[in-house]
Amino acid sequence: YVIIKTAKKLYKRNIFMKEDLYHREKNVCGKQIHLIRTGQYDEKHKKMTQDALAEALQAAGINIDRTAISRIESGERFLRDTEILVFAKILDVPINVLFSFDDDNK
Repeated sequence: YVIIKTAKKLYKRNIFMKEDLYHREKNVCGKQIHLIRTGQYDEKHKKMTQDALAEALQAAGINIDRTAISRIESGERFLRDTEILVFAKILDVPINVLFSFDDDNK
């Protein structure tokens, strides 16, 4: 009886964890990418359209289109580590800036 009760609890917990993971953002860099790309991060960085960013990424060998950039910025798409490196290079920021969560980390 104890084993069955424990198994049921674990099963329910696992389901809730899956649902929670499904609704979470799939990356932590998207918001910062958006702020930098739109010129809201600081005055140094000029505004760049999603199309222009997509072209720069494609020129660097990363096959990402405007729609994918929109999904990245909204947290709906995962980012590979290699993509993060190229984003940082194109946006001309250190990689740690893409992982910043508040204005104190500029």
